[in-house]
Amino acid sequence: MKKESGHFRSFLRQRLPFLPLVVAAIVGIVADSFFHPSGFFCLSVSLLALGFSFWSAGKRVRVSVICLFVGTVLAFAALHGWQSRASASAKFAMAWPGPSVVDVHARVLELPTVYEDGRSSFPAMVMEMRVPGWSGKVSFPVQVDWRGAPPRYGDLVRVRGSVTSFEPPRNPG
Repeated sequence: MKKESGHFRSFLRQRLPFLPLVVAAIVGIVADSFFHPSGFFCLSVSLLALGFSFWSAGKRVRVSVICLFVGTVLAFAALHGWQSRASASAKFAMAWPGPSVVDVHARVLELPTVYEDGRSSFPAMVMEMRVPGWSGKVSFPVQVDWRGAPPRYGDLVRVRGSVTSFEPPRNPG
């Protein structure tokens, strides 16, 4: 049996080039979670660092790699900050008053699934919403549980119901 030396033979070897990207993603997300930097700041410095990295790639390799890593970390921090605090859905969730009764006008997006007990379920796109103290035009998908004759695909429906936030997912292990 011939033994080869000097080679790192492993299932992970082909995935090692992605290790710096994973580390940059983790560092960026953790940094954003603890320090909450401005998204504009993160994105601006990220673009400057990435631009400098590409500009100095042939001249100063070590500086180029460091700038590439810093730019990637800040890009992940900006993305995480936008998704968790600055996106329309995050702002809506933070402003939501809690469990309440709402009236919505929505369009049925798919054929309803009809159950044996007479209820049905279907996805719908909310177009207008009224909650106590506020009403306005919105656009987001919801899953509707319906009692009675199921609507048809494309129908406009008026739904009155209670809306609550779901508990965040937890790792049971």
